[in-house]
Formats: sequence, C-alpha cells, structure tokens
Amino acid sequence: DRRKSRPSELGSSARFAVRGWMEHQYPALQRQAQREGAQIHAWRRDGPALGPSDRHLLGAQGPDSGREDHQQRFGCNLISTLTNYGTLRFQVFEGSFTTEVFLDFLRRLVRSVPRKVFLIVDRHPVHRAHRVQQWVAQHSDQIQPRGVLPPGDLGPC
Repeated sequence: DRRKSRPSELGSSARFAVRGWMEHQYPALQRQAQREGAQIHAWRRDGPALGPSDRHLLGAQGPDSGREDHQQRFGCNLISTLTNYGTLRFQVFEGSFTTEVFLDFLRRLVRSVPRKVFLIVDRHPVHRAHRVQQWVAQHSDQIQPRGVLPPGDLGPC
C-alpha cells in the first residue's frame, strides 16, 4: 500500500491539515531556522520492490535475464531528506526500516551537513523509538526534530 500524496488524492480533512501546516507551521519553522542558521530537511521513505522482470533495470543481460522461474523477488528501500533548496540526502538499504537503519542515516546526515539540521518527520514508529530519541537528545546541537508532517504529506515545500 502506498500512501496518497497528491492533493487530488487526499481526503478533504487531509488537504485541510496540509494547507494549515504549509500556511502556519512551516513559515514559523523557516523563521526559526533562519535565526539559528539551521537547514530544514523533510523526511521521506519509499520502498520500490524490484522483481525478476526488473532485472534489466539493474543491467542484467543475456538469455536468462528475463527468466522468472528460478529468480526471487527482493526489496530495495530508500530513505531520504530533501531541503526546500533541492538538496537531497539519501540511503538505499535492503530489508526492513529499523531503528538501526534510521540511526545510521542520522549519523551520516549530521556528518554531511555543516549546519544544524531541523528534521521534519512523519509519525513512523521508528522515529519515536527510545534509542532514536536518546541519540537525538545527545546530538541536539547538530539535529533537532521540528514538526511532524500531516497525514498525506506533500513532502518539502
């Protein structure tokens, strides 16, 4: 199941929540980021699963490149942040999105961004995990969760 992310696909209450967030919460966040010299990153997680018929996308060639009888499906997941200036930070991983995967991404993010990061997240359980909260508290001079995207988010502004 993919969540709906285009305004035309969202219910009226979700559209109202997104509009309110964009008109009120995000501008306040922008002002705060400017005052503190921080960079705003909006969080995304996607999981395009590739199957045997997608081997051509990975460069597979030859007579067996399209055969499905002995090949298994595998999952490839992507986590990323995107700033309102178009800067993309991402990580591709196999398997489930876990606390350890998220912490690895956060460590890499704070190393690669020379300023404080205000991270806008969704309501995923990993984001609220105790270990994540501890790590963020220990690195509050480098990264701070700021705001939560409403349901049916539109990503960064």
